[in-house]
Amino acid sequence: MKLGVHTAVNATWDNFVYWIELNDVKALSAVVTSNVVTLDYHNWVAEFTALLKDASDEFNMKYATPTDIKASSVVIGFVAGILRSTLLSPFVEDEYLLAGFKMITDPKDPMAVADLASRFLQ
Repeated sequence: MKLGVHTAVNATWDNFVYWIELNDVKALSAVVTSNVVTLDYHNWVAEFTALLKDASDEFNMKYATPTDIKASSVVIGFVAGILRSTLLSPFVEDEYLLAGFKMITDPKDPMAVADLASRFLQ
């Protein structure tokens, strides 16, 4: 069997909370052969598309609620406190995956620090 599959995956990670959604799942091509038995004609693309759609719907229902992993481990909670405001999202800019975080040592207002440094250097 040869199977070509397409899906769009929306996965977001925001402050150690993640959620995933599968969209537009479909089979693009399917070739099923057997050396043992004779296979009758089936619209394999439509059958695999229905199977994949059902599986993705089950997946989406299972993971519809965002999952906070900080509660799963003290170590992860500690790391989340150091790497604040983590973000990994495809929804900020089209066709890009934005990733970033703030460190515990970052100032609350970076522009105030830059202004203070420029006054000091004058």
